[in-house]
Amino acid sequence: MAENLPPHDHCVMCDDPIEVGERFCSDRCRSEHEAMLRKERDRNIYFLIGVVGLMIALALIFVFFGQ
Repeated sequence: MAENLPPHDHCVMCDDPIEVGERFCSDRCRSEHEAMLRKERDRNIYFLIGVVGLMIALALIFVFFGQ
């Protein structure tokens, strides 16, 4: 059965078959993917801020109460 299919790729978001070399089947999938990437980037930034904040808090606790 697979030998009857023309060469194709699949949409990054919805997995629909698309032409070879394309990444998205529609502008909607492209915008949803961009929104997902922005959300992931923001989540990573908030996590990094939290880790740095925790490190600063632990350093301050050690400096003031560690002796």
